Amino acid sequence: MLFDTRSKETSTLKNAIITSQPISGWLWAIRDFPQVQADELKNLAWSSYQELALNILWRFDFWISRDELKSVINEAYWNQWHNKDITPVKQMWNLPLYSLHLGYGPTFAFKNVALEFLPRLLSKLTKWIVVNVLWASSWDTINAAHSWVAGTNIRSIFMLPSNWPSEVQRLQAVNWITNNPNAITLLADLPFDPLQDIVKKVNSADFVDFKNTHNITSFNSINIARILAQIVYYFRAYTELLKNAQIKNWREVIFSVPSGNFWDALAWYYAKKMWLPISKILIATNENDMLHKFFETWVYEPPKKDGKD
Repeated sequence: MLFDTRSKETSTLKNAIITSQPISGWLWAIRDFPQVQADELKNLAWSSYQELALNILWRFDFWISRDELKSVINEAYWNQWHNKDITPVKQMWNLPLYSLHLGYGPTFAFKNVALEFLPRLLSKLTKWIVVNVLWASSWDTINAAHSWVAGTNIRSIFMLPSNWPSEVQRLQAVNWITNNPNAITLLADLPFDPLQDIVKKVNSADFVDFKNTHNITSFNSINIARILAQIVYYFRAYTELLKNAQIKNWREVIFSVPSGNFWDALAWYYAKKMWLPISKILIATNENDMLHKFFETWVYEPPKKDGKD
């Protein structure tokens, strides 16, 4: 069972994934977490990424069968990846320090980990009813977003600032999708923040009928399925260290999120709630210190527009 972090309204996981965000404009959050025991972790050390993902994600009720979930996972993490280990772990400088590599997806973006999984899952949940996915970005999300939707019931509608993209981003956002009728890029004469505000507005109570009529959802990081997909690579990192005898089972480890990304950190927190032995997370940040302030105050809010605290 999930709950709205503002109104405390409850939802099934299936509904939370399809709606992406409660009408309050806040987030869907998990109330009760399944636990992974020490002996299970030891056994998972010898699993493939696909087998581990199925073991972890099947503990959540997606409202599809185990065979359907297995099919989604196997298709999401298959030959389109540039490394058979999907998210390999590599030791650094012969020290007890390791790097978790997340950039081997089909578009070389760490967001492929979630965005190869989520559209395939949504197709199963919606039984091929046409779904319109509305989102905005100025970074590498766009290519990862459009990557899989051709030939599906998912339409990826992306708003992008027309004056922002680099030449590479322009090729990804416009030229690359010419043979993909389900991938739509809208170039707007607006910066990123106002475009993101449009997405939030469509998800609000004022547009609930419009959203339901046109089957509109979002694949932005607010979608809980993206967080669940990211939980897996924390388990993968831990079990890789176990398999290579770099740690003893149930020994706590420390993770560092160099990007200061809120959703990476939230996936870490969820993995810890599932009893993955993690002692702490280190969050690197800069003047955009929203995540640092969140863990200090438990209030999540964007920086002031005038740059003042």
